[in-house]
Amino acid sequence: MFARAGFSILAIAGAFALTIGTASTAQAQAQSPMVGNWTFNAAKSTSGAPLPKKRDLAITQKGADVTVAIDEVAADGTATKWEFTTKGDGKPVPVTGWAALDTATSTLTGRTGKTIYSKGGKPVMESNTEVSADGKVLVVKGNRPGPDGKPLPYSSTYDKK
Repeated sequence: MFARAGFSILAIAGAFALTIGTASTAQAQAQSPMVGNWTFNAAKSTSGAPLPKKRDLAITQKGADVTVAIDEVAADGTATKWEFTTKGDGKPVPVTGWAALDTATSTLTGRTGKTIYSKGGKPVMESNTEVSADGKVLVVKGNRPGPDGKPLPYSSTYDKK
């Protein structure tokens, strides 16, 4: 199921993916540097799977809740929209809109973060996210299962709109 081109959504951060939240209640009220609208930069991204035709991230924050919404058109033309809302406290939260994942567990410290995506309680992918010091570039790096089940590295770069 994960071998199809549509699985490239995991190369975000996806959401980016991927990796959004707040590390503590004190940080929760401060706006995360990851908040904003981000556009996939294919020229600066790498993956063992075909890169998507389009991928946009919308990261919003309301109080302690950070919502990551991913809108992608895969290389094969398959459109997928999925999202999750986290407090970034390391607790799993539901992922909606994409059957390949059911939870995301995120933590964030300043401009960096980590998200582990799972399906049926089994980790599927890990994303490590960092926002540039100037706040204009977001990079998500990690590994996801390839067609043979072995880890497949990726690096997805996003530019702030």
